[in-house]
Amino acid sequence: MDRVRVEKKITSVRRRVFYFSAAFCGSVAVFLGACLALQNALVQSELFQILSLVFSNPGAIIANWQVFGLFVLESLPTLSFVGFLLAVILLVASARFAVRYATELVKLAKHLHPRYE
Repeated sequence: MDRVRVEKKITSVRRRVFYFSAAFCGSVAVFLGACLALQNALVQSELFQILSLVFSNPGAIIANWQVFGLFVLESLPTLSFVGFLLAVILLVASARFAVRYATELVKLAKHLHPRYE
């Protein structure tokens, strides 16, 4: 009876491993898309050119640090950053669940077949 219960649990966990592995693959695709979107938004916002002033004229930035800080904040592509952070959260969460259920599957398989330990 114990073996039948473990087999049913293995079937359930195997299904979860498949779903979360597929979700992880999808979240990798979403993450790569968010990276490209963020890169394009940063290039279009010319944020790197603004930040190059830090190295070319640091005295002017120190003198006007409040205005410069607001100018940098205004030029940030906020929507792309939010999308990127959501993609990172999705990637980490799906990886966490995929690893959790994969390790549970391995433990159940070792319980079922103790000679493979």
